[in-house]
This record gives sequence, structure tokens and C-alpha cells, in this order.
Amino acid sequence: MGALAAVAAGGALGAPLRVALSKALPGPTPAATLLENAVGAFVLGAVILMLHRRPRGGGRLYAFACTGLLGSFTTFSNFTVEIVELTAESYALAIGYLLASLAAGLAAALAGMSFARWLIRRASREPAEEPSSTGRGGEP
Repeated sequence: MGALAAVAAGGALGAPLRVALSKALPGPTPAATLLENAVGAFVLGAVILMLHRRPRGGGRLYAFACTGLLGSFTTFSNFTVEIVELTAESYALAIGYLLASLAAGLAAALAGMSFARWLIRRASREPAEEPSSTGRGGEP
């Protein structure tokens, strides 16, 4: 599968996931967009860190997961339109949403990267030694 096909396949999964999440959440659209973008930033942070550890950087897997799946799951365009729409209600509300989204995205990306580092450290540890068959006193 080429890179373009990988992006298309990922996008075909990410977009329906975004729609399903936004329909599952009650309330205003900005809350769904903020959650979608924060979840996407978390997963993207983890995936990118893990792919950079691969000898060839992930290539088609990067195209599928990062550009396709997460690119279609997250939504910068909705985010910007929602900020413009919120300015009609209140500039303070629009700026608050902007700052909350940026903070959530940065925190989520950092958390995703930390989670990936933890997974990598855990996977690279040698298995624990088997417990001995002897009892406490050294007797079987």
C-alpha cells in the first residue's frame, strides 16, 4: 500500500470516529471539538514518539495513523470556525475556548508522549525472574 492509500484508509476510519464521538456527546459543539482534538493530540503524541524509535521512522504507518486517521479525527477547521462564532456571543468566551483548547492539546500531547515512554520502558525491561520453588526456610 502506498502512502496516499495509507492516508485514505486512515482517513476513512478517523472521520467516522469523529462524527460518532461528536454525536455521543450532549451539549455544545465546541465541547466535542475540544475533546476530539485533545484525544487526537494524546494519541498523536504517543504514536509519533513510538514511530520515531523505529529504524525507518514508520513511513506508511505514519501516513495511515498520523496523517490519515488522526488528521481526520481531529479538526482544526471546526475549531477555528467555532472561535469565530463564539466571538458573536462574547470575546471573552472565544478567547477562553481558544486558550483552553491550546492548553488541553499541549497537555494531551505531552501526556501521550509520557505514556509512550512508559510503555517503551516497560516493554524493554527483562522479564522478572521466576520465583524459586523453595519455601521461606529454603525447604521445598
